[in-house]
Amino acid sequence: MVMCERTRRVRSSYPNHDIEVKDDNTFFIVGENDLILSHNCDGSSIAALLINFLFKYWPELFENPMVFKAETPIVVSKNNKTKKKISFYTQEDYNNWMNSVNIKEWEIEYKKGLGALVDDEYKEIINNPRLTQITSDEMSKGSLNIWFGKDADLRKTELLSNNIE
Repeated sequence: MVMCERTRRVRSSYPNHDIEVKDDNTFFIVGENDLILSHNCDGSSIAALLINFLFKYWPELFENPMVFKAETPIVVSKNNKTKKKISFYTQEDYNNWMNSVNIKEWEIEYKKGLGALVDDEYKEIINNPRLTQITSDEMSKGSLNIWFGKDADLRKTELLSNNIE
């Protein structure tokens, strides 16, 4: 999500590329091939691709607090009697809650992105978003280089080192 109130038009480091933010929070990346994206991308892999894209062509967006990721719940629990809903954004939070309640009193739904949300859940995300600011430092630059750079050996090494127990 590129915050509209923070920018209306940003010049890219690359020639012939600009970002134009519209009032409905969609933005256009204007260049050789126009690309239209919405601020409500779901899925970590999609977010990572978008972050990498923005970092490559507009690294200056990360120098100002302008790029955010809107988080979506992974689990929504609804009390069978009161119909009260509780959203969980991490598995750890959900597990801790689950161990403290009578689970039979709750209807539990795992959510896979925005498409799995129902109207009231979606409105909650829009009206009270949980935003994570995306910043740039040496660690993020290194991670982007490992996962999206041209050197496949870096990715292989990282994958193998994380799976060894």
